[in-house]
Amino acid sequence: MNNFIIFGGDIPAISAFILLNKRQKRVLAFINKSNKIIRDTFSDNYSIYENEDDIPLDIINKVNKILVVNDDRNIAKKIKDNLICKLNKKILIETIYDSNYITDYLNIKLDIHSTLLNHPQDNLNENKIKKEIVRVNVNEISFEICCNNLNEYLRATTLIGESEVLSFLKKKIRPNDVFYDIGANIGTHSIFIAKCYDTVKVHSFEPEIKNYNDLLQNINYNKLTNITTHKIALGDERKNQNLYLYSENAGEGGNSIVPIKGKKTQLIDVWDLDSYRIHNKIDLPNLIKIDIEGYELQALIGMMKTLQQSKPKLLIELHPKKLLQQFGDINIVKDFLITQNYKVTDLTILERKGQLFIYAIPKF
Repeated sequence: MNNFIIFGGDIPAISAFILLNKRQKRVLAFINKSNKIIRDTFSDNYSIYENEDDIPLDIINKVNKILVVNDDRNIAKKIKDNLICKLNKKILIETIYDSNYITDYLNIKLDIHSTLLNHPQDNLNENKIKKEIVRVNVNEISFEICCNNLNEYLRATTLIGESEVLSFLKKKIRPNDVFYDIGANIGTHSIFIAKCYDTVKVHSFEPEIKNYNDLLQNINYNKLTNITTHKIALGDERKNQNLYLYSENAGEGGNSIVPIKGKKTQLIDVWDLDSYRIHNKIDLPNLIKIDIEGYELQALIGMMKTLQQSKPKLLIELHPKKLLQQFGDINIVKDFLITQNYKVTDLTILERKGQLFIYAIPKF
């Protein structure tokens, strides 16, 4: 797989990202000086450097290509020529105007501009848009996402950091499996898995009210009957607890039970999975995805009986900073899973800025 850096900003850079994503190319970072829309859309998952001199050597060594994007073809060419003079000759420098990109790029860019032109600029500045329906296609699976704000729209159109995760999950799910989506957000993973096989049963766990409402909306819009939703968070015991809101917009993610300084909170219902599953008579899982912003260990402790009974496969997104904040140890989740007789594998192909992925399977 080719690893790319995108050099540029604004809608051209977003269009280029979508193009590369559709071609299953991996974007490692962006070079962009000050564009707000790029930082708002990508900074949680990708490193953004002000210029090429700021890129760390470990990233440079992984990069195969730099794709230069700009509304002005001549400026793009000048940037390309400058990069060729400065950078490692092993890195291929291309522009979005090259023949293998330009047609698809212009079509994608036109679609984005058509959507944004339907909204007053003041609304865009305030991250507000009318409801937009985005059709998502990943690994021959198609579904729709209803977008109620600009960031939600951009995340749905770009599938920032998610297409690889979805593709990985598709390889692991089987007909008639039971899938738990813990930290479901607005439902991208749940809906994708539900669409893989209509015989799969999906259980989506999402405590935040705006995300939960959008989750319900997306399930209904896709006319899915094999998803059951649960408006709770999962932890090590039943309690009411504050959820720190990374953003007040639905769909952005980052909300966490682990305290985030200066953020608003929302009181939520927390259960341990073992009690909740029995109380609500939920089928045992075969595959579990966990993305709960640093609360992974607590959730795993609360599902120990479930792990022992059904021995599900686990895809877990880890948040090292939050693990260090709580426990002073980024390996604590891995170590716990090993005590539960699981084999743990690091998934470097899914790594994103500040987050790691592990895949755990039981040792039978």
